[in-house]
Amino acid sequence: MQEYDVDISLGEKMEMLRVKHNLYTDSILINCFCPSSQLPLALGMLGKMMKLGYDPNVVTLSSLLMDTVMGIGSLRL
Repeated sequence: MQEYDVDISLGEKMEMLRVKHNLYTDSILINCFCPSSQLPLALGMLGKMMKLGYDPNVVTLSSLLMDTVMGIGSLRL
């Protein structure tokens, strides 16, 4: 879980320094938000990504889908 926190904090630092995000950095952040149980942040990042004109790739959508499915599945247990 710590690796995800490092990636997320680097993403926040990039934003503070006004470093432009691209499809790959946004996908990495979404992939980090999902296992960290931060689905609303992942969906917000997806929206931001799409507003910037980036089309989500298979990896990005798979991360979101797996988190949604796993989250629903874990609620039933």
